[in-house]
Parts: sequence; structure tokens; C-alpha cells
Amino acid sequence: MGGRDKTPALTALLCLGLCWAPGDKAEAEAWPSPSISAEPGPTVLLGQPVTIVCRSPAGFDTFRLEKEGILVKIERSASPNQREARFPLLATDADTAGRYRCVSYKSGAWSERSGELELAVIPEDVPRTSDPGPVSAVPSAPTSQEYPVLNGVRLGLAGLVLLILAAILAEAWHSLGRARQGCLGWTQQGALQGV
Repeated sequence: MGGRDKTPALTALLCLGLCWAPGDKAEAEAWPSPSISAEPGPTVLLGQPVTIVCRSPAGFDTFRLEKEGILVKIERSASPNQREARFPLLATDADTAGRYRCVSYKSGAWSERSGELELAVIPEDVPRTSDPGPVSAVPSAPTSQEYPVLNGVRLGLAGLVLLILAAILAEAWHSLGRARQGCLGWTQQGALQGV
């Protein structure tokens, strides 16, 4: 009877060991997260194509492209050392915009998900002949070609202010000189008359 009691315990331990499989966890942690980018960039004009590029430094067997957690496309590797998967989206619309992530699969283990790529689809601005465009209350910054002209204007104004200050100073000095002469002349005349 003692042998029969040990059999369920051994079976349970054997199942636990096989199900746990610590080697699987170590392999899954070994694959680095892939990177994600968009070509020509993360902001695309409405109707224009965009390509989402996923890269894995460790290579991959399969890449999954997900949008907000939902599978969009799968790319299988053509060669064992392939490190990049390209997911072309031919005509973008409002539904194309959103948050994308990549995840790679290699040797029986999935990588962590990539960082998020926020894809924005914007309408193409079509200028109208009757519409003058946006009017801004804030003046635009001067361009580098306008700096010499602006500097010349500033120097001219500074020179004009200095000239005016010099004229005021000269007039004050001249007036002070006349006042001294007048005071001296009056004192001399008063002194002569008193004698």
C-alpha cells in the first residue's frame, strides 16, 4: 500500500516539472524587444503610403505587427539571419492612425513587445484662392537674410539718439556758459557802481 500512495505524488511532481519548464522562461527573456519605426515618418498625409519597419537585433522567425493590441499583419522570415520586417500600408486613411507595436518570435519564444509607434494621418492642406490663409497676431521671426537690414536700422536709430543727446548737451553747456557770463557781468557791474 505504501507504494501506491507515492504514485500520485510522483505524478503530480512530474507534471509540475514538465509544465513549468524553466528553460522556456529563460529563452523568452533572452530575446530583446524589437524596435519599430515608420517610413517616411510617423505623420503621413491622408491617402499616402507608409511602411512600418520592425527590427530585431537577434533576428526572427516571425514578426507580428499589432495596432492597439490587435493583429494587423504577420511577416515570416525569408532567411534565418533576417533582422527586419517591412509592413507597407499603401493608402492611409483615418482608420490607419493609431498606436502600433511589433513582437518577434524565434526558436519557440516570443520577445517582449516593442515600444509604441504613434502613427498620425493628417489631411492634405489645399490652399484656396479666396482664402488668404491663417492670420497671425504674432509677427513671424526674422530670417537670417533680414538680420543685416535690421542691424543697420538699429545702428542708424542709435546714432540718431546719440546725435540728439549730443545736441542737448551742447545747448546746455552753451546756456550754462552764457548764464555764468551774465552772472559775472552783473556782479562786476554792481561792484563798479557801488564804488
